[in-house]
Amino acid sequence: MLPNFKSNQLVLAVKTKNLYVNDVVILSTSDSGEIIKRISSIEDNHIKVTGDNTEYNSRHYSEIFNTDNVIGKVFFKISLF
Repeated sequence: MLPNFKSNQLVLAVKTKNLYVNDVVILSTSDSGEIIKRISSIEDNHIKVTGDNTEYNSRHYSEIFNTDNVIGKVFFKISLF
């Protein structure tokens, strides 16, 4: 999620069902563990995601996630260094 989220940052995320396009969320994936992405579309209980780095194309951009995969919605970030 560079350039908006970097290594050595902590994020505060809260579990919620109130999800909207452009929200940043932490997702649980079967192959990559926990990832942080931005919601690009929502339909019923399914979301598609994108990243903030336009030069990187993640395989997760073509996946459809169930909202149950959302661990939390990011509300705050702080840099440790």
